[in-house]
Amino acid sequence: MNKIFTLLMIILGFQLDAQKYEVIAEGQDFKVEKTKLLCTTNLGYEYVYVALKFTNLSQEDIVLDFIYEMWYSGECSNCEFTDLGIERSISIPANSVIEGDCNNWEYDFLMTLSHSKTDLPHAFKGQLTDLIIGKVQLK
Repeated sequence: MNKIFTLLMIILGFQLDAQKYEVIAEGQDFKVEKTKLLCTTNLGYEYVYVALKFTNLSQEDIVLDFIYEMWYSGECSNCEFTDLGIERSISIPANSVIEGDCNNWEYDFLMTLSHSKTDLPHAFKGQLTDLIIGKVQLK
């Protein structure tokens, strides 16, 4: 019985480890968090993604506007758009959460490719060095 309990605790520990979120922006009515996820394609390639989680803490629907910058190997891959003031927006129903996972691509920014775990010729070779979610505000 103790061996089964120990095995269960080890399995649960690994699952909890994989879902640690870091708060990257918050206000009275919202919270934005990120975590890393390992996703496998139907071709067997493994990629690490940064998944975002947007939480509406209020009793009303909200829209968040924000700047979204992806930095690969020290260079921003989309800063020409943020320099022009182009922002991202997400609508979040009252008291709910919208988050990215390996199967949820509702918004392109919910899952940001970090790097490939697969060493194959056609696998992505870049490395996400920073993901900036800035100027977060209620619309």
